[in-house]
Amino acid sequence: MIKVKTHGKLYIAGEYQVLNTSGNAIIYGMDRYIHIMIEASDKYLYKSRNKNYYFIFENKSFNFSNNNKIVNQAIIVAFKYLKANNIAIKTFKINIKSELESNKGLKYGFGSSSAIISGMIKAILLFHDVEVDNLLIYKLSVIAQIKAKAITSGGDLAAAIHGGYIYYERYNLEFVLNNIENKDLLNIDWPGLKIEKMHVRNINIMAVWSKKVYRTKPLENVITKKDYKYANRLVKTLKVGLEGNKFKLINKAIAAYDQWLVRILKGTNRYIDEFNIINDVAKKHQLSSKLSGAGGGDSAIILYNNENENSLLENFKKLNY
Repeated sequence: MIKVKTHGKLYIAGEYQVLNTSGNAIIYGMDRYIHIMIEASDKYLYKSRNKNYYFIFENKSFNFSNNNKIVNQAIIVAFKYLKANNIAIKTFKINIKSELESNKGLKYGFGSSSAIISGMIKAILLFHDVEVDNLLIYKLSVIAQIKAKAITSGGDLAAAIHGGYIYYERYNLEFVLNNIENKDLLNIDWPGLKIEKMHVRNINIMAVWSKKVYRTKPLENVITKKDYKYANRLVKTLKVGLEGNKFKLINKAIAAYDQWLVRILKGTNRYIDEFNIINDVAKKHQLSSKLSGAGGGDSAIILYNNENENSLLENFKKLNY
C-alpha cells in the first residue's frame, strides 16, 4: 500500500486579487490533511465517506459510477499521463480520508477539493512507480481542475502540495487554456507562475470557523485596477513582515487586507457578522483578523504570538466558537 497526504489550506492574504493577471497571494498549507491510500485490486474503485465508487477503464474510455467531476478528472488526467509515457496501467483501489471537515461532513473552507485532486494524482503516479516532483503534480492538478470546469487561482493547489507558508503568483490563465492540449505543456515554463516556500518563525495561525458553510461562486462586484494594485502591494508587504518576523507590520497588513475585502465584498453578504465577532476578539488582544477564502462562511484567521494563545482560546470558548 502507498500512502499520500496533502494539506488543507488557509489564505493568509490574496483572496480575489490572486485571480487577476499577475495576482499574488500568501497561502498556508495546514497540518490537517487529506489522506490517500492506494493498493492493488482486481477492480477499479475509490472509497470516500464510507461509500465505494467503481469505474471501468477499457478501450481508452471511462465509465464512472458517480459524477464527482473533481475525483473523476484527477483519475483521467493521471491515466492520460501514464499512457503518454507508455506506462502499463494497473487496477487499484483508493481510500480517501479527510481531516478537513467536521464529523457531520461540514466543510471548514480548508480546500479539500484541491487536496483531493493533487493527492489522487500523486498516489496514482506513485503506484505506477513514476518519479514525481511537486511542479509536475501541480501542473497536472491545474489541468484536472480546468477539465472539471472547477478552475481556481491554483494557490490552493500549491499549498496542498507543498505545505507551510507559500508565496504564490498565478500562472497566465490564457496561456494555459490555449495550450491545454499541447503535449509539451507539462515540460515548458508557465508564464507568470511562481511558487516560493517561505521561511516564517514564531508566528502562529488560529483558524476560527464561522459555523457557516459557503460554496464559492463568482464575484459579481467589479474590482478596479487600482484596487488590484493596492491588494498586490499589501500581499508583498505582508511577505516582508512574515519573513522578517515583524509582528507590527504583519498585524497592520492583515487588518488592511481585511478592510480591502470589506470594501470589495460590499453588498454581497459575503462579509458576514461572524467575521466581525471574530475581529472584535482579535482587537481585544491588539491583534487583527481577516476572513480566509471567499467569505460568506467558512473560517477567519488570526496571526498571533504564543503569549496570546490561551486567552484567545478562552474568549472563543465563551462565545461557543
